[in-house]
Amino acid sequence: MAGNGVFTLKEVNDHRGRESCWIVVDGKVYDVTKYLDQHPGGDEEILNKSGTDATKAFAEVGHSSDAKEILGTLLIGHLHRDDVKASAWKNYSLPWSRIAVVAAVPVAAILVASFVHFNRK
Repeated sequence: MAGNGVFTLKEVNDHRGRESCWIVVDGKVYDVTKYLDQHPGGDEEILNKSGTDATKAFAEVGHSSDAKEILGTLLIGHLHRDDVKASAWKNYSLPWSRIAVVAAVPVAAILVASFVHFNRK
């Protein structure tokens, strides 16, 4: 299948083993079964994410352009649009430290403005 299929997460989840191993990365579905023995990091890394949306794990490793090219050859389709939305939120994570910094900026501005206002002569 030349990447034309549309699959649900449930269908992807039915392929979570060595005999049939599918993953989702960025809303695209890949059959990585034949690549398991060739993966430089070992098959276990892929098998741990088989049948799921592996977008976050794939990104965190920092795969090379060669790895992304290889992944492209394994494309069998796309995730169903209803599951793309659900999956995107599941994989979205913003570090709390980033949230704290962003939230602290307006608070600091208010404190500085108050200090200046009340310390005028």
